[in-house]
Amino acid sequence: MAFDIHSSHRTIVLLPLSIYLVLVWIVAVSPALKMGRLYPAEAARALSPLAQRGEEVFKAYNCTVCHTQQIRGDERVRVQVGDGMGVPVRAPDARFGLDEPTRPEEYAASSPPLLGTQRTGPDLTGVGDRLPSVIWHYWHLYDPRSVSPGSVMPSYRYLFRVTTDADGKLEPEPPFNSGKAWLAVALLGLVFVGLGWLLFGRTPTLVVSLALGVGAGWMIIRDCELCAAPPEEGEVVEDVIDALGLPANAKLVATPDAKALAEYLLSLRRPVRKP
Repeated sequence: MAFDIHSSHRTIVLLPLSIYLVLVWIVAVSPALKMGRLYPAEAARALSPLAQRGEEVFKAYNCTVCHTQQIRGDERVRVQVGDGMGVPVRAPDARFGLDEPTRPEEYAASSPPLLGTQRTGPDLTGVGDRLPSVIWHYWHLYDPRSVSPGSVMPSYRYLFRVTTDADGKLEPEPPFNSGKAWLAVALLGLVFVGLGWLLFGRTPTLVVSLALGVGAGWMIIRDCELCAAPPEEGEVVEDVIDALGLPANAKLVATPDAKALAEYLLSLRRPVRKP
């Protein structure tokens, strides 16, 4: 019996499906298994719970818009690296002091990998090795230009508190008023509904407008709850510099989010390649 794809419904279904599965194996599954053997996830850095929280803060503040975590290699050239051949670092990336491009295992434990979108600020690959001082990172977050003149990075002073207490103790902050917060959410929802009614009239769009208003209000509440951290959870920055512009005898106290973000930056160290 001659093979005729046009007369067999089973063949019409199974042949394209088989071709698809073969292509998936060749293009995706097989390379993934090979990369998993060459660069196991166990070789990647393991983040502490505090650093994991810092990674979430890093993503929440959209730091990837200005900072990359990828050292690019020039694939057109092969050079001697140790006992084998490797790819040299591209000239624009060599200024970060790293002599080897970013390796796949450095992203094995990241989900998603924070490669970044553009390099307005310096690349953060290995920043924990280059700048291992947590105090320096506190200074840089509070006022970037105090340690890096000419920096265009915004300051994150709201991640810190300033106190004149000799022991660095903070005054208790007013308790978070959830009742007023939810009232603000309701008002914000009504504002969005009003805008939707003015723009589109009585349509299903009003439901979408209400959802957007309530969602925006909930995000504000969440941020306010995170900011209202207990004073005892802060960390006194033991050393300060005049460039920070603090009042005389004042102490700088890092909030939990500042501590977590600094811990995450310190965790960005390059794994040691196994021989």
